[in-house]
Amino acid sequence: MESPPFVKRVIATGGETIEIKQGQIYINGKKIKEDYKVPDNYDMPATRIPDGELFCMGDNRPNSRDSRYWGTVPIRAVIGKVFLKWWPPKDFGIPKH
Repeated sequence: MESPPFVKRVIATGGETIEIKQGQIYINGKKIKEDYKVPDNYDMPATRIPDGELFCMGDNRPNSRDSRYWGTVPIRAVIGKVFLKWWPPKDFGIPKH
């Protein structure tokens, strides 16, 4: 049975190492800036993302099922790119990529 499509943010790509400490994400040891996520205190040890795979996360992290739960996503499984942001209403428009 096929699952419905998910909209998630790509956090890390093949060859990169991701680590999460108290909800803060580190890619290749460098802390990334995220203004859009809900605070979270999740921890994950440093993990290398396999080539050809993506590590994806939702912005509402405490309530999101994402790569922390179902693992990496093969690039071939990506079916599109977000072209319009509608929530929150104050940020309605074309997202900056």
